[in-house]
Amino acid sequence: MAKITCPHCKEVIELAKTPPGRYQCPFCKKLFNIAHKGKSDEIVIPRKKVKQNPDFKELDFNVKVTTPFGIGFVSWGGYLAITGDELDLAIGVILVLFGLLCLTPLMFYNQDKRNKELESKLNSMNDSDEKIRIENTTKSTVRKVLVTSIGIGMIITIIGMIIVGIATLIFVFFLLSALSGGGGSAFG
Repeated sequence: MAKITCPHCKEVIELAKTPPGRYQCPFCKKLFNIAHKGKSDEIVIPRKKVKQNPDFKELDFNVKVTTPFGIGFVSWGGYLAITGDELDLAIGVILVLFGLLCLTPLMFYNQDKRNKELESKLNSMNDSDEKIRIENTTKSTVRKVLVTSIGIGMIITIIGMIIVGIATLIFVFFLLSALSGGGGSAFG
């Protein structure tokens, strides 16, 4: 039985065997390497296996799921914006923006795929336990702009609906008072 001290949390770990390789500490759950001595007593640290093919399942799933919704919302919103009145125009614009938001995985698919490949290469060469992540800043910016535009569009639409509702109530009030004859005209 071998006793090894975790380089991260300094807890003592008992192992039946200690062949060279990568181990996970049962206490802090962090990974560490156990090296072996080479022929000339130099320390040799085993390298991680190079993963040549990154996993694109998540990217593919996002594109397959969100694209039909995006196309549907853009089409529906475009139809409302073209054929409807002012309220339909506002709702149509919001639907088009939401559809574009749903289409962002498709718009940035190739760039995300290249980033995943680069992440995979960098992580295979990285001896640290932390994974390297590459963020697509253009995609993040486009999403933020679309979400902000949708929010502003919804606020403007709601304010417009409230104004139209108030104007309608005022019109109905004056119409009812004029029809009832109890309007109390100053010209009497």
